[in-house]
Parts: sequence; structure tokens; C-alpha cells
Amino acid sequence: MKRLFLTLLTLLIVACGTFEVGVEPTVPRPTPTSELTVTNEPTVTVAIVDPTQTTAVNDATQVVPEPSATMTAIPEVTATPAPIENTPLPELTDPTATPAPIGGVPETPVPLHVTYLKDGNLWVWTEAGGARLVYDDPNTDLESAEISPTAEQIAYVRDGVLWQVTTTGEHNVELTPPFNLASIHDAPGVRVYRYGWLPASRTLLYNTSPPPSDGPGFFVSDNLLALTLQSSGNVNEILLENGAGGMFYPSPDGSQIAVVRPGQIDVIASDGSNKRTVFTHSQILTYSEAPYYVQPVWSADSTRLFIALPPTAALEDPNPETEIWQVSADGALQQRMGTVAFAALHAGAVVSPNTMQVAYLAPASGDASTKVLAFALLEDATIGDSLITDVIVEELGQWSPDGQHIIFTPKFDGSPQRMVATVDGTTLIGLGAADWPSESGAQTIVDAQWVDAENLIVVRQNATGQWEIVLRHLTNGDVAILDSVAGRPPSFDLVGKR
Repeated sequence: MKRLFLTLLTLLIVACGTFEVGVEPTVPRPTPTSELTVTNEPTVTVAIVDPTQTTAVNDATQVVPEPSATMTAIPEVTATPAPIENTPLPELTDPTATPAPIGGVPETPVPLHVTYLKDGNLWVWTEAGGARLVYDDPNTDLESAEISPTAEQIAYVRDGVLWQVTTTGEHNVELTPPFNLASIHDAPGVRVYRYGWLPASRTLLYNTSPPPSDGPGFFVSDNLLALTLQSSGNVNEILLENGAGGMFYPSPDGSQIAVVRPGQIDVIASDGSNKRTVFTHSQILTYSEAPYYVQPVWSADSTRLFIALPPTAALEDPNPETEIWQVSADGALQQRMGTVAFAALHAGAVVSPNTMQVAYLAPASGDASTKVLAFALLEDATIGDSLITDVIVEELGQWSPDGQHIIFTPKFDGSPQRMVATVDGTTLIGLGAADWPSESGAQTIVDAQWVDAENLIVVRQNATGQWEIVLRHLTNGDVAILDSVAGRPPSFDLVGKR
């Protein structure tokens, strides 16, 4: 009996010796790769993550989680993906990027915010808090900035790439990484060309320029893209492919976008749908390599567009004129209202925001090379009376929101200035220090934009050479210096009211 017990014990030990306690089965590891291949094909990656495990990208050492006692079968996915009409750009994949907090778009106007570049960095000014630094990049100067309609986010361009940061300086996120932009043309070197916010939204519209090529030329891709900031993740999509988009002009209510390319204006819904061509015209000769893009003005109710169309070949025309058109957003109406004199291709005629008048540059009597300020009324279907002043003008600027004043650059020798004219041409208001003796030494004015019908932001250079960003009242001359900037003149953007 004892011998039988020992024999059985020996057989049991030999059998157990074929197992090793605590040794896990071998798991094949993926081969690390040093290159990321980006294709235009949309891909979906589904990850099942154990929150107790940490996995490093391309890490040769991988920890295999302990198997659970109960294995639950994963149901097969049977849903059919929705068709994609506009192929989106690759989704942002930076795991460190935290989406900015997004709330509702406020119904009431926000307080005045002015964002600007100073020493290549991003600043913001508010009446309540004054000037403060928002973002400091020690390596690269920023190129431009646009503040959102809610005054919560600022979009800016650095090295041709679009970024976003909150006005409090948090959540700095790259919105259009280079590999996203490269996918538009299947080549590196693509840059954001023009961008701006869709009214009453958190959507950025932008177009791009293709990779540079040898030799001179004007390079715009004539596309249109939209990037919507969401707390669940930003959505980046192509609204109009290369060659089908262009320069963009959103309607005041944000529901539609006029898209301009040489010879044509289309209107689309803000989501890219319902595209229709509402206006076509002959190509405008610019006598340069740059094509001509008209600049339509929306009516306040977002139903019509007003267009100032210069002559096709101004240098060959002995009596060149600018045509004024109105077209409906649905394309049903295309009406030529009449003509005004032509004296400049760039901003030669500017329709007011209330679409009640057009300011234009007219050739001076007896001297066609000299441009003077002129106004014409826009009536229901025609152009009414014109008023031609004797004010010699270099360039027209921005209309006031109420359509009662317009900024212009008067003829100057040496330092440029900015002035404001009333719509009847009877009152001219200078924006320089010489017009307000209580101020000291502003010599040059390079920019001016309206805050509201009574207040402007002005960029001027004082006697010490510093650039000053100034908030000033139009008629009483009250001035507040928001900040001083050394070096090149600062670019700025604003939103809100006083």
C-alpha cells in the first residue's frame, strides 16, 4: 500500500512540473515605426482601454493586463456608417490638447474687446481689465489674430497654421496642423490664406494657399473650409473643394455665405449645402498676375447682395464706369442699378452697410489722374443723385455701422493720415493729433476701424516713434490710449460695444 502511494505521488509531481506559476503566455508585439503615413482615406480607430494600464506609443515594452475571471463577448458592430458628402480633414489627434470650454452664444452684445499683436505676441484689451498678455511665443512671431463673436476665443496664425486660445490665455490648441493642411493638396507647404468667424457662432471659416512654386504669381486655392469649436472635440471639414470656393462673405445672420472667385459669386448655406450661382461677370483685368475678386455687401436682412463691378479693361476704356448691381441670395434677382464714375480698381466704390448709398472715387474735373470723394444714393432699383466733393482721396476705408460716416485716406506727402467724412460730404473730421490740440505729437495714422457709430480704434505713431492703439470718440475727441507698441505697426481686431 505504501509502495502504491509513493508511485502515485511521483506521477503527480512529474505531471505538475510542466506548468510554471506566474509566467504569462508570449504576446506578439507590433514592429515600431518611425514614420506616420497620412492618407486621404478617412479612418476610424476604436480603442478598448483599461484605465489601470498605461501604454506608450511605439514603446517596445507592453504590459498585458491580467485576464479577468469572466470573459464577456463583444457584440458585432452592425451599424452602417453615414455617407460623407464633404471629405473632412483628418481629426486632431494631439492627446495633450484640451478643447476650450464652450458655452452658449450670448444674445446680448459683449463688452468691447480689442486683440492685437505686440512684439509678435498676442494681447487683449478690455475696458474692465485693461491690456494683458494672452499668449507669448518665444520662438515665432504671430502673423495675425481674429477674436470670436463671443469674445471667448482668439484665432491666430503662426507659420501659416491656424491656432486658437481663450481670451484668458488657456487651452492653446493647434487647429490646422501641417499634416491636415498638406492633405488638401497632397503636398507640404500649404498655408492658411484668409480666415474669419461666422457671425453668432464658434465656427471659423478659412481658405488656403497651395505650396509655393518657382517664379512669381498669385496663389490661392479657391477652396472653403470650416472649423467649429466644440467641447466634445473640434470639427474640421471641407465645405468647397479646391477651385470651387474662394473669398468668403458671411451674411449678417450667419445662415449663408457668399463665395467669390474671379468671374463668379456663389451662395451656400453655412453648412456648405444648397450651393447656387447668383452672379457671373467677365474677368476684370488687373494688369498684374493677381486676379480680381469683387467684394459683395450683404443687406441687413441677409436676403440681397450689392456689388460694385469695375470695368473689364479700365485702361482701354476712354470713359470707364463702375456698375452697381443688386442680386438676391436665391439667385432669382440680378439687377443692374446703374453706374458711377471709375477712378480706382482697389476699393474704388464701397456700398454702405445699410445699402442706402455708395461712396466712390471719381476723377477730378479736368484731371483724371486725381481722385476725389463722391457719394451716390441707392434707391429701390436705381442709383439716385450723386455728390462729388473736392476732397482729394488716396483710398476709401470702412463705413460706420449706421452708414452715416466713412473713413478715408486723404492725399498726403510723407506720413499717411485718416479722416472721416459725413455721408453728405459737408463735414470732414481728422483723426490725427493736429486736429486736437490737447493731444501731443501723433504724426502718422495707419489704421482706423469703427467700434460703433461714435467710437473708433485708431493706430497712430507719436512723436517718439512709438505706435499707439487709441480708442477715440468721433466728435468730442475723447481719447484713451490702450497700449503702446514698438517696432512695426500693430495689427488688431475687435468685437463688442462700449
